[in-house]
Amino acid sequence: DLGKGKVKKDETEVKEQFYVNGVEIDRTLAKDGKDLNSGETKKEDDRVMKKTLKYSDQATAKKETDKQNRQMQEILAAMILTNGHREQLDGRSALFYDIVPNPKFQAKNLNQRFAQVMQGKISLDEQTGEPIDVNIKSTQDLKIAGGMLANLHKGFWIHIHDHPQPDGVWLTDLAEGSGDARAALFFHPYFRFKETTGDCHLYSATANQVGQAKLAK
Repeated sequence: DLGKGKVKKDETEVKEQFYVNGVEIDRTLAKDGKDLNSGETKKEDDRVMKKTLKYSDQATAKKETDKQNRQMQEILAAMILTNGHREQLDGRSALFYDIVPNPKFQAKNLNQRFAQVMQGKISLDEQTGEPIDVNIKSTQDLKIAGGMLANLHKGFWIHIHDHPQPDGVWLTDLAEGSGDARAALFFHPYFRFKETTGDCHLYSATANQVGQAKLAK
């Protein structure tokens, strides 16, 4: 158990990621060192195809990307960036800041409540405004609805690193963290995770109509 420094459960997954109109879609290839069986593969293929068709519609995809951008803006609004300075990083101009909570901000949702107890560091690509590296840790315990809705313990930390691809898209190549955090029962009492992304490939696709379309009755 945790008190004796033992890991109760260790899970690993291998996934491939691709983007449809800017929306990330993951497909699981293996779990805990074993490839998916035929039934699991079919189920995963059906799920991925459903999401692919959904976000092939540009209007639907835009709603999802707008939602993600709005959530990030809400989180940053609950924080203050201080001690800014500029450095060259991998041949690009980057802005570095310390992150501290904004004590005057009135949190409106769960993400902002969490953001108000976090502090750490962030770096941004000056040209695009994209986050390069975010490393934050909770400075105090946070309980919402007496801990029933959400519970975050002091010392919880998360680290995310993004990297630009040849086509200009920024992808997360590292996400890790650990601590005691629960939100609507989705997290275990104590967990540690690490997700890395590699072997990225850029593809182009074109489609041409051949012949006349036939009406299906």
